[in-house]
Amino acid sequence: MMEGQKPVAIRMFRKYLACSAEQAERFYRLCADRSEKNRTPLFYEVQGILDSYRACAALS
Repeated sequence: MMEGQKPVAIRMFRKYLACSAEQAERFYRLCADRSEKNRTPLFYEVQGILDSYRACAALS
C-alpha cells in the first residue's frame, strides 16, 4: 500500500466505526484477509483501532 493511501484507509475505517460495530468487524475481516498474510503496518493499525473500540464497547 502506498504511503498516501494509509491515512485514507484509516479515515475510512473510522467512518465504519462510527456507523456500527458490525460494519467495523466486517471491514476488519476484509482488511485482515488482505493484509494478515503480509503483516502490513495498516493491518496492525486497523487491528489496534478495532481492539480499542471493542474494549470501549465492552465497558458500556
